[in-house]
Amino acid sequence: MARTSTERLSFFPAGVVVCVFVQACTGVVSDGTVSSATTSAGETSSSTGNMTSTSSSDGGSATGETSTGTGTEVDCGAVCDQTWTHEGDLDLFWPDVVPADYTCLGEVSGRLQLWNFPGELPTELRSLQKVGVLDVKSLGASSLTGLDCVREADGIYIHHSENLKDLSKIAGVTVSSFVVLIDNQNLVDASDISIVPSSEPARLDVYNNMSLAVLPFVASETSVDSIDIQGNPKLESLDPIAGFRVGQAGAMLHLENNSALKSIAPLSGIMETMPFKSITLHDLPALDSLSGLDGLRSVETLSIMDAPLVKNLADLSDLQLANRLVLAGMPLLADLQGLGDALVVGSLELGACGSLGIHSASLDGLDGVLEIGQLLLINSPSLSELPSIAGAVNGTIQSIDNPKLSVATVKTFADEQGISYCSQPPSLCGCY
Repeated sequence: MARTSTERLSFFPAGVVVCVFVQACTGVVSDGTVSSATTSAGETSSSTGNMTSTSSSDGGSATGETSTGTGTEVDCGAVCDQTWTHEGDLDLFWPDVVPADYTCLGEVSGRLQLWNFPGELPTELRSLQKVGVLDVKSLGASSLTGLDCVREADGIYIHHSENLKDLSKIAGVTVSSFVVLIDNQNLVDASDISIVPSSEPARLDVYNNMSLAVLPFVASETSVDSIDIQGNPKLESLDPIAGFRVGQAGAMLHLENNSALKSIAPLSGIMETMPFKSITLHDLPALDSLSGLDGLRSVETLSIMDAPLVKNLADLSDLQLANRLVLAGMPLLADLQGLGDALVVGSLELGACGSLGIHSASLDGLDGVLEIGQLLLINSPSLSELPSIAGAVNGTIQSIDNPKLSVATVKTFADEQGISYCSQPPSLCGCY
């Protein structure tokens, strides 16, 4: 346990640190070792190493706050009159932990790993207020009791803690870099965590939390470069993340297999902030419109797949540039009306391997598109006609598994455009 002495109470001789509180604490002697000290119960504890200690003039912590989590409240200003900092990473893996060694720990500058605790976390951690990365794995408790006074972190990573139900014990904690929530089967509400603006874009990853209904909160104007939300079947709303802004280098938004998500409308307005690297909307059976994408003008990849209730593309009318646009698995989509008249697309893919394409006989609406590099038509059982858009497609056309679209029709279209073509069957075209 690395500790470095930097501060001592002015009314005691050099080399002595005095702690006045209920739990065990240690004194520092002049040679830098940590001597044993007597707790209020008459017990002693000892350790060696270096310590960075901090104190406040009122005998409390620097914040003097009270934890607002549910259950018994903790007066964060009265836990310790003096705290110390662990420099670097700190790994606490149950059962190889001596809780008394971490009494009055106020800060961990690196990553704090709390793994495999079968019940609640040690109460000796209640003085902890700041951590580089908080990493909690396989926690047996239903709450984060023991971390009641944590108020600041660069990142939070909570995973594989199937009994964890809420994060109220760290209510008010602010995060500047990333939040990752993975495989917490009973976690319902994560809004007690807030991602706040910082000098670098933040990241939010939320995977396979089977009970999660409420996302972490993203504060207004927070720059984000990645939001990846997958496999959360109880999630219905994106309201908590509606304040984010796209980082200067663009952002990735991935929403997949969130079966109760009905709307992405809270994203409306965000789309105009900066170009997106990619937007993925896959396997969203409750999503009934693309409202929220209005205002989107530029994206490297936009992929909308297996959204069976989406009826039209009206919310894509502002889109002007996409390197790759994929539309598949939308059986109620009767045509392509709504695509912007000034749209330039590097690769337009209607349908996908393993997912149905267009559910109409024609590609009505495509005639307004300004330019298409590659046109891929995949698995569209009713498609039999191609539009007259001479010169709009300048690369190639591929027709894959469209039983009513004849090879002759594909060839005629390709000849009109002066481009190459492939039709499967009878040819073998690449499907991806």
